[in-house]
Amino acid sequence: MNTFITGGSRGIGRAIIRKMVDKGCGCSFAYRDDRQAVEETIQIAKVVNPEAIVKCFQMDVINSAEVEWRVMMTIDDFKDIGIVVNNASVVRNNAAFMMSDDEWEVNSIWSLLCHT
Repeated sequence: MNTFITGGSRGIGRAIIRKMVDKGCGCSFAYRDDRQAVEETIQIAKVVNPEAIVKCFQMDVINSAEVEWRVMMTIDDFKDIGIVVNNASVVRNNAAFMMSDDEWEVNSIWSLLCHT
């Protein structure tokens, strides 16, 4: 099974990638700007499972056109995506219960995958 993870270069995202490659999954993950963290994540994944297919790309989740293009590229690379983890975040200075649907939509990659 293949996975698509936003915010995959550090912390929780890195731990998810490590666990997924340990289970034999291919991983495609996005990062915003920390290329050193990306290299570390890939090295960790390859130590856990040298046969794992791990691909990464720079992406800003606030740009919906870029997100859609990257999702399509990932589907082209992996042919199928069984798991999606939206680990990236966009900070909005608003209480969750006061956020509009549009504010939530900016943070969501799910709708793009459901329509592809």
